[in-house]
Amino acid sequence: MNPRPNKPDRNASGRAVAADRQRQLLNAGLINAGLVTGSLLLGATAIALWVTMVF
Repeated sequence: MNPRPNKPDRNASGRAVAADRQRQLLNAGLINAGLVTGSLLLGATAIALWVTMVF
């Protein structure tokens, strides 16, 4: 945001950007894992309901 940052500020912002990127990757992985497990649970529930209805 500073148009002319000095070197310590640039290093700190670089570390902040790297940490933010790691946090975004972690959040994306957690969201993907939650979606996968949720869809698996939904699929298992739907199959169980279908089995109980058919048989």
